[in-house]
Amino acid sequence: MRYRQTFLVGLVAAILLIIPSFTLFADDVQNVNYVERGFYRILTGPFELPKELLQRTFRGPLIVGTVDGALTGTVSAISNVLGGLFDIVRGSIPYAKYGPFFFL
Repeated sequence: MRYRQTFLVGLVAAILLIIPSFTLFADDVQNVNYVERGFYRILTGPFELPKELLQRTFRGPLIVGTVDGALTGTVSAISNVLGGLFDIVRGSIPYAKYGPFFFL
């Protein structure tokens, strides 16, 4: 009885220690994906302002829709550009350890 309980506790502990190690680190494909998504978000971010401005103007009342579109588009453009910047940083941070060798 004692042996079986010890074996089950050890088995559960081993499983809990092994499973998270697969998802802790990003591989190269994920890092490149972050950088690609970051560039995409930065390049398409400024187009959110005219898109939202036109959509909200034609869907809502003339003045209220235009102001709403301008505010929503500005917030969306800024959040896309900053999010893209953070994505690029997140994807390139694992390679910062090679920087000193590159600049020497």
